[in-house]
Amino acid sequence: MANIFTEIEEKLGKLRRNEEQMSKEQKKKFEKQLKALKIKIAKDATEICRGFILSGILILKGDGSDGVIERINMILAEEKAGQKADKDNNNTEVAEQKARLKDQIAQLQSQLAGAQADYDAAQGKINDAQSRVDSAAAALADAQNTYGAAQQSVYDLQAQMDSMNSRIQELQNTSSADKEPDEMAQIQKELSDLIAQQSSLKSQLSSAQSSMDQSAGVIQARQNDLASAQGALDALAGSTDSAQNRINDLNSQIAALQSQLDALN
Repeated sequence: MANIFTEIEEKLGKLRRNEEQMSKEQKKKFEKQLKALKIKIAKDATEICRGFILSGILILKGDGSDGVIERINMILAEEKAGQKADKDNNNTEVAEQKARLKDQIAQLQSQLAGAQADYDAAQGKINDAQSRVDSAAAALADAQNTYGAAQQSVYDLQAQMDSMNSRIQELQNTSSADKEPDEMAQIQKELSDLIAQQSSLKSQLSSAQSSMDQSAGVIQARQNDLASAQGALDALAGSTDSAQNRINDLNSQIAALQSQLDALN
C-alpha cells in the first residue's frame, strides 16, 4: 500500500513543484499540460480507490496516506470545479457568439431593408418610365392613324380631280362641227358643271393635304416623345440590377450567419 501511495505522492509532488515554481505566464502557457497531469492523477486515484473497494482493502489512518488522500480529494474537487468552470465558460462563449451572430444578422437585415427600399424605388421609376413609353407609343399610333386617314383622303380626292380634269379636257376638245346644237348645249352644260365642281374639289384636296402635312408633324413630335421616354427607361435598367445584386448578396450573408447560429442551438 505504501508503494501505491508513494507513486501518487511522487506525481503530486511533481504537480506541486510545477505550480510553485512556475510564473503566472508559464502557468498560463502550460495550462493544458498541468490540467492533463491533474486529470491523470485523479484518474489513477479513482482507479486505485476502485481497486481497494473491489478487493475489500481499507485505507487506515496512520500509514502515511492521510496527506495523499487529502491531496487527491483536493485534486478531484479542483477537477470537478474546473469541469464546471469549463462548461460555464463554454456556455458563456456560446452565448456571446450567439449574441454576436444575432447582432450581425440584425445589421445585415437592416441593410437588406434599405437595399429593398432602393430596389422598390428604382422599380417604381422604371414603372413610371414604362408608362410614359406606353403613352407615347399610343399617341404615336393615334397620330399615324390620323395621318393614314388624311393621306387616303388626299389620294381619293386626287383621283377624283384627275378624272374630272380628264373629262373637262375631253369636253373642251369636242368639235361642234360634228354635233347637233342640242348635243353641244348638253356638252357645254356638263363642262360648266364640272368646272364648278373642280373648284370645290380643289378646296377639299387642299384641306386634306394640309391635314396630312399636319399629321406628319404630329407623328414626328410623337416619335421624339417616344425616343425620349425610351431613353429614360433604358437609363434606369441598371439601377434595379445593382439593387437586386445587393439584395442577393445580403441574403446570402444572412443565410450563412443563420446557419452558424442554428448550429449553436
